Amino acid sequence: MNTGRRWTRPQQTHPDWCVQTHACDFYTRPSDGQHRSAPLTADTVYGRLIYTRVASRRQEVLEFRAVIRLDDHPDVAVAEAAQLMTNVDAAIRGTLARTAVRSSSRRQVGAR
Repeated sequence: MNTGRRWTRPQQTHPDWCVQTHACDFYTRPSDGQHRSAPLTADTVYGRLIYTRVASRRQEVLEFRAVIRLDDHPDVAVAEAAQLMTNVDAAIRGTLARTAVRSSSRRQVGAR
């Protein structure tokens, strides 16, 4: 049956940073879809860092991957990996703690 009306897909808006390709499934998965940025990569002397910004309906996160060359000797590689995990965790915790302190102090200054 034809009613004479044309159906159009609702307008979809994405953040400026969203790739708006198949990697962004925000509108195709209504309950848990995510806007995704293009991966940013940084080549370093020790390997490569890959960052991707991701936003769902509940929160925004940063996906972070590191490809790091380890020592050829297995025992040394295990020790390096353990130390890296500890140091990366400490760096992230420290960064987030400083950001939270700055953010809360800004709110307190302007609070009434």
